[in-house]
Amino acid sequence: MAEKRTREIGIRKVLGSPVRSIVALLCRQFLFLVIISNVIAWPVAFLVGKKWLQNFPYAVDIKLSIFIITAALTFVLALITVGYKSLKAARANPVDTLRYE
Repeated sequence: MAEKRTREIGIRKVLGSPVRSIVALLCRQFLFLVIISNVIAWPVAFLVGKKWLQNFPYAVDIKLSIFIITAALTFVLALITVGYKSLKAARANPVDTLRYE
């Protein structure tokens, strides 16, 4: 996403936008997608897991903490990867990015 929006990032930098706001803009959009994917995946994972665990002789319940930990891990991983790429794009020289566009 950061590579596709290099022109926009370059224009924002030329107009005086700080690196922190550019990184926050890109991360906010991506984390919204992570929230939507978690909302869709939780019920599906719960139903499939519940059905699969019924076949075992000992009863095991699916706890909410598993889903919360998984969501936190996906947020952290998404924030690290998107933050790194967007920070790299935001620190690039805007003259170089705008010259080739």
